[in-house]
Amino acid sequence: KATAVFNAQSVQGNTGGQDVSTTSSTITKISTQPTFNQFMYHRDPSLGESGPFPPKAGQETTFVVYWQIANPGNDINKAEATAVLPSNVSWDSLVGVSGTTVQPTFNATTSTITWKLDKVPFGVGSFASRYEAVFKVKVRPVDNDIGKALTIIRNTKLVGVDGFTNQSVTVSSPNLDTSKVVDKPGEGKVQ
Repeated sequence: KATAVFNAQSVQGNTGGQDVSTTSSTITKISTQPTFNQFMYHRDPSLGESGPFPPKAGQETTFVVYWQIANPGNDINKAEATAVLPSNVSWDSLVGVSGTTVQPTFNATTSTITWKLDKVPFGVGSFASRYEAVFKVKVRPVDNDIGKALTIIRNTKLVGVDGFTNQSVTVSSPNLDTSKVVDKPGEGKVQ
């Protein structure tokens, strides 16, 4: 909040020589700026690996995907993270969550992963543990995929409403493909 006060003493003219004063205030509300990161492993440090890497046509490979949310600003209400699996990628299993008990769900009809958090409080990832979801997905490339990096997860975003400013909050995360694994970056072209 910023306030400006203007005072003038003994102003001549229409005021009859009286003091004149005016006050104006402006309130600026700043919306939260959360982070929503996603990354994946083929050989996860604690879960191991399944299937060949680089992926091979005709063989199934499993990837472990991590979603992490931090919110240093205002509460985020109606918070929901979503992503879509391409038609050649299938949901395997939920590994777990931390920082919250709310678990993501998978809708097989729409191939959508949804994590309905409802509220992400101020300080998550700063003063409290970040929210994290870990899940597995799998892909079985075909001969037409040879030489390509395959998209594994797309259209990933976190949406909600800032609890202080009432403004919409949207944070998108880049698509993940087989060339963007943490443990072997750039090596994910199908063989």
